[in-house]
Amino acid sequence: MSIPKIGQKTIPLKDWRRFLRVADWFERTVGHGNSTRAPSYGNALIVKTPEDGIDARSDTTIYSATCIKCVAVETTTPGERTLHETDEELVVYNAEDYDVPGEIFIKTTLSPNGTRYVDHREWLRRFECKDAMPTSGSVAAGQHATVHPLDAAGTIDLAAANEFEVYDERGEFRAKAYASGADRGSKGVARWSPSAAKWIIVTLQPHALRISGTASAAVQFDTTQFTLSGTPEIMSPTGAIAMVDLTTANLIKNPLKLQVKSGDTIQAEWNEDASTPQWELVTPMIWDRCTALLKTAMTATATHTVDNVVEIRGQSPVASSSTELTVYNTLGWLGDDNGKCRIEYNHRSGHWEFYQVECPA
Repeated sequence: MSIPKIGQKTIPLKDWRRFLRVADWFERTVGHGNSTRAPSYGNALIVKTPEDGIDARSDTTIYSATCIKCVAVETTTPGERTLHETDEELVVYNAEDYDVPGEIFIKTTLSPNGTRYVDHREWLRRFECKDAMPTSGSVAAGQHATVHPLDAAGTIDLAAANEFEVYDERGEFRAKAYASGADRGSKGVARWSPSAAKWIIVTLQPHALRISGTASAAVQFDTTQFTLSGTPEIMSPTGAIAMVDLTTANLIKNPLKLQVKSGDTIQAEWNEDASTPQWELVTPMIWDRCTALLKTAMTATATHTVDNVVEIRGQSPVASSSTELTVYNTLGWLGDDNGKCRIEYNHRSGHWEFYQVECPA
């Protein structure tokens, strides 16, 4: 009896069985761990170390620990997978002269004699920041933060005994400190560097760079800082976290001297290069031209008061028609009481100016 192969000669059954044995041996020794016949073997497997880790080699004596085999499971996001702990245990040896930390994901390889060793090139550990990074000022090379471990399901371990330090070698990351709630602390992945004996950040949840929110009060051109009401929306980048409480007093700065009304929707951007990194108002000017009535007869004074302000272009700068507004009389206009006028906002000077006034009687 033989098994037909399309486009090839048939293989006798006894040879086919021998071929399967060879293929099985190859899978166990140099394969990729996908064989259903030998689930405990494979050249490269990811495992999770036990709580106490794996002790370092002592002279010629090497130590082992029982680890949990992990597999990469596809998520609903294309191109993304998550590590899932299986029920299978593997004995893993550590041939290096430094300890392997506990409860981390590591890569292991299989030796020709069937002994599984730690691959010290690939130690990864998930975490959530306990502390902010940096604690103040701008990001800098070598900055570091204390973090909490995260398991494969994203569950945080808040035990102080299990905290560890992560380092930002090149000063690339900004992290939010842990706070209870849905949006807790910045999450990331760190890689162990045997040479530096440190956990080096590989990736970190991005910091929000642009937000949209509601101004809690009117913002004048000379308003240097203001707050937002409610919970602002993070606009970019995708999946970002805000570094600070976005409703904290005096949070949004106004270096461009922009103006908005209370309750208006504004947008702000994060300025990392400011002397103190901060959120800055970037909403375009929304006050431009209005009609109004002179509150009293106007002479060639420096300023004059108007009311019954109605916007022509942009939004009105006043809450109601009875609200008065001070306008600069730069061109020395004259006008009667309740005379009609038009005003425009001088963005460079940061005030309103008359640009047309009804001729006096």
